[in-house]
Amino acid sequence: LLSYGMISHMTYSICIAIAWVTHGARTGLSPLAPMQWGGFFGIYLGLCAAQLWLRPARLAAAMLLMPIYEWNVEGLRRVLGSKKRGLIAAGAVFNIIFPILFLHAALRIATHATGMPLFPPRASLSPPEMVMVVLGSLLGQVIAGPMGVVAGGVMWLHEASFFRVATAMLIG
Repeated sequence: LLSYGMISHMTYSICIAIAWVTHGARTGLSPLAPMQWGGFFGIYLGLCAAQLWLRPARLAAAMLLMPIYEWNVEGLRRVLGSKKRGLIAAGAVFNIIFPILFLHAALRIATHATGMPLFPPRASLSPPEMVMVVLGSLLGQVIAGPMGVVAGGVMWLHEASFFRVATAMLIG
């Protein structure tokens, strides 16, 4: 049920954006500022707990979207030459690429609309740091879903240090 994965990623992405803005409203700081992750994760986990009550609605939305998802898989199958390739491509687009774009758009829109900080002040990124942001975001999405994008991509953007972030992700 790959359409459920997409719906789930989107609802959790909205939780991340709400937690980000709520944390910013309470503290005036981005969750990426030093010593702010604990407060952000507390808010986020509270919102995630509420997601349990929305699971039937998410499943219903996934069932409604399944024909559209299947139509896209079939179209990709025709283009790519096999159903397996079409399924893999649709999974990549709808469960990795689209949720990443949705999360980043939700964060940008929510923080801009409310005036809350998205990032703490810092110098502009170098090209290698930009590459690390993209790689971290993709890896995070594949491994841990929407929260992985924050942990993998946004944290890499703030820290921009591969070994430090990799070590933090591996040992906690």
